[in-house]
Amino acid sequence: MSPDLLDRHFNKIGARIKVHGPRRWQRDDYQIDISSDQKGEFFDLAVLRPVRFQLLQSREDQRHLLLLASDGKRFLCGHDERHWFVAGIADRVSTVMAAKESLMPAAVREMVAQIPQSEIDNRKNIVFKRQGEWFFVPVRKDIHPEFILKNEPMRKTPRNKPHWVQELYRDGGDTVYVSRDKVLSQAEYNAAMEAHPEKMRKQTWRVMVRNANVYARGAVRHAGHSTVLLDGWHRVFMNSEEFTTSAVAFLD
Repeated sequence: MSPDLLDRHFNKIGARIKVHGPRRWQRDDYQIDISSDQKGEFFDLAVLRPVRFQLLQSREDQRHLLLLASDGKRFLCGHDERHWFVAGIADRVSTVMAAKESLMPAAVREMVAQIPQSEIDNRKNIVFKRQGEWFFVPVRKDIHPEFILKNEPMRKTPRNKPHWVQELYRDGGDTVYVSRDKVLSQAEYNAAMEAHPEKMRKQTWRVMVRNANVYARGAVRHAGHSTVLLDGWHRVFMNSEEFTTSAVAFLD
């Protein structure tokens, strides 16, 4: 697909795309991201080596389209509430709806199989409430007040803006150390401190938890989304977006 044709497909869903050479630090053959300029947000495609795209489906009514790259990767590009987004799709799907379902966590996908398909795409149904990449499923949970964290940030990767949760409780998970886009396990952090103590101490490290069982209650706020109100405890699930580094999965 030529850049002009790619641009035409994005224009049909009300979006812009800019195609240009690689970023200075880029190692991947290509990268798709969301950037902004004076006119607002646009899809930003940086190309290091030639790549071809095929349009699998466009849903102009939903402002979404599904692309297949020549290396076999699929990307869902669209608009969610207030902003454009791009998500890597792991499953070999060919429709926008199937791509959206593919993004659901496995546990949530099993639950929604029992409700009408017309309700699955809603941000709120009898199974879950959704805010961006986070799904909230109601559960019965008795948590002692002293273990409840107040106004806690929750983010998918260090570069994401946090979702602020009024009340949060986490169980299990692994301790990690985060500095900008770096995420180190306890063992990796200890080894780095021993090998390069001066360099490590110059960086600001935040202790976080990866892949814990997380429960939320009350208001969940984010600048790019409408506030979600959770009446009672809800289990928190992260979407199953592909092509993200496992080292930065589910940080809170």
